[in-house]
Amino acid sequence: DDFLVGPLTDRVSVQVLRDAMERHERASVEIYNYSKDGRACLIAIELTPLRDVSGELTGFMAVESDITARRQVEQALAASERRMRSIFEAEPEGVIVVAPDGDLVELNAAGLAMMEAGSVAELRSIGLERVVTPECHGAFNGLLEVAKRGEAGKGEFEIVAGQHLRVRGRLGV
Repeated sequence: DDFLVGPLTDRVSVQVLRDAMERHERASVEIYNYSKDGRACLIAIELTPLRDVSGELTGFMAVESDITARRQVEQALAASERRMRSIFEAEPEGVIVVAPDGDLVELNAAGLAMMEAGSVAELRSIGLERVVTPECHGAFNGLLEVAKRGEAGKGEFEIVAGQHLRVRGRLGV
């Protein structure tokens, strides 16, 4: 009954499989299983009841996929994202992230403060082109083109912040 089960095996997932078999239903779980040599591996199990032409249960088919490496990559990616998010938010300069079409995706806290905006959504509703002073549109659009190509760049622009206050700021993409 506990063949290839070990300390990381989630008993709730085991019960989900048992219950599905009792009810003759499909089930999907991710569960730690153990090889004969004791190595833990994370597997995805897709359990499907098999029926004959009259609909009577004849057995079950279980497709198991070792997803250990995929989960490790997902965890490493999540850790990298947390590090980058921390750097992004701690950067004292305004940093803007734009989509390939030039739409605003994200702006760090320094950028929001510089533009006296409460949120990225607020800036999206205003439009970046309305925040940058007209005389700086050319340089700002040039920086956006750099970002669209997936390259990094910096520029200095005069922006209209708050109650039409003109502020000189640096922005990196």
